[in-house]
Amino acid sequence: MSLKSFLKAIILKVLPQSLHGYCFALLLRLKYVRTICRLRRNYGRRKIVVAFCVSEISKWKSQILYDRLAQTNTYQPVVFVYPSPLDFGHKEFSVEALLDEKYAFFADKDMDVVKTWDVVSNQCILPEEAQPDIIFYQQPWDIPPFPSPSKIADVALTFYIPYYLINNFNIELELRQSLHRQVFGHIVQNEDVVSFFESKQKRNHYGGQLLGLGHTIVDNLTTRMFSEEPDYVIYAPHFSFPAIGVKRDVTYSTFLDNGKLILEFAKQHSEIKWVFKPHPRLKFELKHTGIWSDEDVESYYSDWARIGIVCESPDYIEHFQKSSAMITDCGSFLTEYSCMDKPLIRLYYHKDNLPPNPMLEKLYSTFYYAHNNDELMALLEQVICQHQDPNKDCRHEEIVHLGLNRSDASERIIEYIDSLLSSK
Repeated sequence: MSLKSFLKAIILKVLPQSLHGYCFALLLRLKYVRTICRLRRNYGRRKIVVAFCVSEISKWKSQILYDRLAQTNTYQPVVFVYPSPLDFGHKEFSVEALLDEKYAFFADKDMDVVKTWDVVSNQCILPEEAQPDIIFYQQPWDIPPFPSPSKIADVALTFYIPYYLINNFNIELELRQSLHRQVFGHIVQNEDVVSFFESKQKRNHYGGQLLGLGHTIVDNLTTRMFSEEPDYVIYAPHFSFPAIGVKRDVTYSTFLDNGKLILEFAKQHSEIKWVFKPHPRLKFELKHTGIWSDEDVESYYSDWARIGIVCESPDYIEHFQKSSAMITDCGSFLTEYSCMDKPLIRLYYHKDNLPPNPMLEKLYSTFYYAHNNDELMALLEQVICQHQDPNKDCRHEEIVHLGLNRSDASERIIEYIDSLLSSK
């Protein structure tokens, strides 16, 4: 029996159950201590391999961090791509084809990318030529059995950067998933978020260290600026509409109430440039639930393509920066689009939406709320057609207060890792 198995057996059989979580967390921390010691010995002698785990390219939000790492002589960034659970039930494409698509997305950007999934054995693999020293995760679920943090802590330091900016008050989602307990560091937007999370942690929660270093999404949105004047109006519908037999954690979507209405409005206003930016799962959900026929779904998307731009790519930053306003019911876009400091019409028809994080209440109050189609039509006329933005000053003040206009998260993350690995 290995020492690891022996210690696990002792914990389970001898110690009271109330101490199990603490003991396993302590063992995991000890693994990380050994890993840090090993990395300190190698720091400056060879490049430190930094891997980004990506199962959905729509959630890739660390481009600037990757680029900054690649510009150093210390680090060698690489992207690990593997299937998401949705890939295995896809009607149109095989798992292998979808994996090739993810690979091509990064390869076309001249990025170092590795497939970490064997489609024959349906297992996650870690090629010998890409053994990671540091791993970044972008979501707390759908992590393959390897390299999950608990499995790889012996050889790699792990960090979690959410693929979204904090928006609602779902503390289970934000803080209490298994990945939160396993990573070495959980990177959040600022020290206010650290303090808030610490106040909400369960007494027996032994998670990764909370690090208020900033968010790479903000870097992505505020770094690559385009010179053109803001022009496009973005319509970004969520997928979470009510459906028979489908359990939803959230019900943001108002698409069945107003999706066709907004399309008709866009058709009637050809003087406006439009970007249709649906959630990546919207088309799948409309077809899968049978609420719309396949033909109706394709016709709807085609109608948008005839009058504007249909953006199904995860690389939508240019559209954000060239836009003048957004219409959305998506939760993650509420804070994300606020980085642009532009008016946002929030489609808020359903009362069971999760309340905002208390830190964001003032920011959320600067949105323009539509609770039904009549209010929506009035706001489309006021905000989109007449360009009225009475909440502009209040919104800007709160964006500055929250640090949503900063673009230094990637530098701060690298500085933190440098200081951690260069210490003797």
